[in-house]
Amino acid sequence: MTFSPKPFGPVIESLPVPSRAFTVALTVDGIGVCPFDQLHLTPPEPVGLCTLSVLHALGFPRSETPATTFDDLIAAFITDPETADATKLQLEHWLATGVLMPPSERAGQASNAPTPIDATDATDVPIDPESSAYDHIAGLPGALTVEVPMLFRMCAGGFETLDHHGRIRAVLTPVELMVLGELRRPARRTELIQRARASLGREHIREAAIDRLLARLIEVGIVVHRAEVDPSATLSEFQTQLAFQLRAEADLRFAIDLNLAENRRVDDDRDHELGRIRSRVIPVAFNLQPPLSLGMMFTYAKAFEGGALNDSYVFHLDWLFDATRMGHLPEAAHIYFVSNYVWSHVRCIDVVRAVKSAHPESIIVCGGPDTPKYEADVAAYLEEHPEIDVVVHGEGEDTAAHLLAALAPQSGSNTIDLSPLTEVDGLTVRLGNTLVRTGSRDRIADLDTIPSPFLTGLFDAFAGRTVPSVTLETNRGCPYGCTFCDWGSATLSRMRKFSMERVLAELDWCATNRVMSIGLADSNFGMFERDVEIAEHVAHLRTTTTYPKAFGVSFAKNTTKHLATIIRRMIDADIWSFGTLSLQTIDDDTLRTIKRSNIKVSRYDELAAEFREAELPLFVEMMLGLPGATFTSFLGDLQQCIDREVFLRMCVTEVLVNSPMNDPAYRELHKIETDAPPGAGRNAFVMSTATFTREERDHMVHMRSFFVLCENFGALRPLARFVRQAVGVREIDFYEGLRRASIDARETWPEITRFAHGVTRVMAPPVSWQLFRDELHRYLVTELNLPDDSPLRTALEVQHTLWPSRERTFPTSVPLEHDFGAWFTSMQVAKGAGHRTDWTDHVAPLGSHPPAEFAIDDPDGLITGTIGASLETHGFGGSWEFVSPVARPIFRPRNLAGETLLANS
Repeated sequence: MTFSPKPFGPVIESLPVPSRAFTVALTVDGIGVCPFDQLHLTPPEPVGLCTLSVLHALGFPRSETPATTFDDLIAAFITDPETADATKLQLEHWLATGVLMPPSERAGQASNAPTPIDATDATDVPIDPESSAYDHIAGLPGALTVEVPMLFRMCAGGFETLDHHGRIRAVLTPVELMVLGELRRPARRTELIQRARASLGREHIREAAIDRLLARLIEVGIVVHRAEVDPSATLSEFQTQLAFQLRAEADLRFAIDLNLAENRRVDDDRDHELGRIRSRVIPVAFNLQPPLSLGMMFTYAKAFEGGALNDSYVFHLDWLFDATRMGHLPEAAHIYFVSNYVWSHVRCIDVVRAVKSAHPESIIVCGGPDTPKYEADVAAYLEEHPEIDVVVHGEGEDTAAHLLAALAPQSGSNTIDLSPLTEVDGLTVRLGNTLVRTGSRDRIADLDTIPSPFLTGLFDAFAGRTVPSVTLETNRGCPYGCTFCDWGSATLSRMRKFSMERVLAELDWCATNRVMSIGLADSNFGMFERDVEIAEHVAHLRTTTTYPKAFGVSFAKNTTKHLATIIRRMIDADIWSFGTLSLQTIDDDTLRTIKRSNIKVSRYDELAAEFREAELPLFVEMMLGLPGATFTSFLGDLQQCIDREVFLRMCVTEVLVNSPMNDPAYRELHKIETDAPPGAGRNAFVMSTATFTREERDHMVHMRSFFVLCENFGALRPLARFVRQAVGVREIDFYEGLRRASIDARETWPEITRFAHGVTRVMAPPVSWQLFRDELHRYLVTELNLPDDSPLRTALEVQHTLWPSRERTFPTSVPLEHDFGAWFTSMQVAKGAGHRTDWTDHVAPLGSHPPAEFAIDDPDGLITGTIGASLETHGFGGSWEFVSPVARPIFRPRNLAGETLLANS
């Protein structure tokens, strides 16, 4: 396989050169370059053969004819003017963002590219196309594939990748790398040749050269050969689960259709008895689960004033909206109810717009958490959506019933006059070009006056159909007023409870009807003593019926009295695999700004200690970009997670349309700017406030990713603890120093840059962990003044042993000059005894410990299997946590058909 561009000569100083941290990634999407310009996670930027060849030529020029401009260089490879122009623009972009740089800037930097072990000239050499040396490749049955992602760096022969210990695995020319990329989807040899010729051109691809390449890559394990298997046994577990899910969905839809047909028959008979056609009240719902809010609204309305509304309306139980069913509705003005959420709002609007187009006389009533409540927002919303007639504010059941009662005299009419609604509290009503906002409505004091849609038969169409998930309520309200939150606009309100008899009966309904996952809409589960009984009942149902498989909650904010008991019981019943605590921030100034200062952080420490003692994983939820926060306070929050030895789950702050944070006065006071105007149906992420700039926010976002890699995945956690004691640098300051070096001094620290900007994007080894280790060693000695001695060698050896690579085998062990496991355990004991921040004064230095073996294992292949998984799996327990003397308790997902459980998600 040869690629012979037109000759060109030494690149003169006017042309840029690739950064030493230049990284090429092979992912499921193809070949790409890892960018430096954006601090948040973005995929590698796609690159083709010509651009890849030009980039390599910039770094390693050859031939005698000089190239003095981009145009000269590009012309050596590309003849098509359009492709040449696109390549030039891409090169100029990379020059502006640091992927390429002026030679003068790179010349002033000390070289930091260690020579790989066993380095050889692995560039391709011409072979006889008729050679039979690789005939066995041509005869291989089955498919070939490459395990992605992989990272490569540039070298004289092309692009190289090395193994865990720095030995060269392969050096690939640009053409070879592009060919390898075609195997990200499995292919037989002949199919690979066809793909390569289609994408690269026949002139670059020779069969014998393909065979030679495959032989090399199969030998080193980069390309995997999978022999022929029985086609009937080729379904993957994912495919099996998908087929199961599709069958279950089809069965559920069929059941709902039957239920709807029967209800239509009964309703038509009742219309005939009454001698008139009643208006239909129609819910707009999509998901294959009982719609709790609309269901409770329906049961309340059906029971309102002794069932009087049933003589005026048909409560149309078409829970899965299908626009084709609009054609089956009788000619009358029907009333559509929509409960909007951020994730469903756009789809709801599409439906009601189609409804209004087909039946302009129909009435559209919108409510729910994502329907605006602030007066200016409501006006803008209704101007943007002329198809909406009425907006319901706050709790909807009582308001909806009174709305229907006010319109009942007009039921069955072809048009409906909405003016009677001006006397109904809790609404904004469109009357021609005028908007009328009525008074506020009190909340329902006795929640049991709302009949249960589960226990009254309203959701019988879902019964026994293996429902994926169900949402329940055991109480309503929230005593706190956190400004970022909108708990159904029920914050700073008295908590009201449904009866225990009702709650337990609804849980029984879920278990009897094979509900896979139950999610509670409670704001503070664990606040009340009775929540322990609820958890016990869920655990009992799981043990005796195997349902539910998962139980998601939002834990109490200001008490831990009952949480330990609840979490322990859920874990024992195989429902949860970890606990989650919502702190959002620990900074006092930020807590005051978001009106959360009444929540005492100290109350969580006891629970964290209990989890540590029980060897159970614990997550702490934090928020990035809260008003009042600074970059310094953000780092402080991260350090608190380190001090407590807990996993982090961090959300990026957005302004919800009805949250106190969207109050115009609050936004002005704290100078809140978002990436989009806060509004219904769209995300509006906080980009800056009075306390942090957009640039600082960008650095927070990058540090979030870097921290998750270092701490949650454990990529630098043991080493950071050693650094803390050795030189007194806090772990978070160690991480921030490395991260800043990857931005400000990437030519000095290319492997650290590859780690910070490449590994975080693709979650694969950074060309070689050995190269990264060597550079870390130099960084620690020269930048942090660590003694270059046996304790440092021990800490680096432990960290190197804990990094994942696909070619490694387990179990394995390494001899250490000092017992790092014993030292690490003593550190944890000291923290558990209350020395979270001063543990370094209570733990004997690593150098005082005797030699020892350090053993690790990956018994289920779980850690190796997470290579290439999204960094965001950290929120559900994703990690690189081998079984080892320094391992944290980790989340181990169960591998049961139909139930990959991510509890508390």
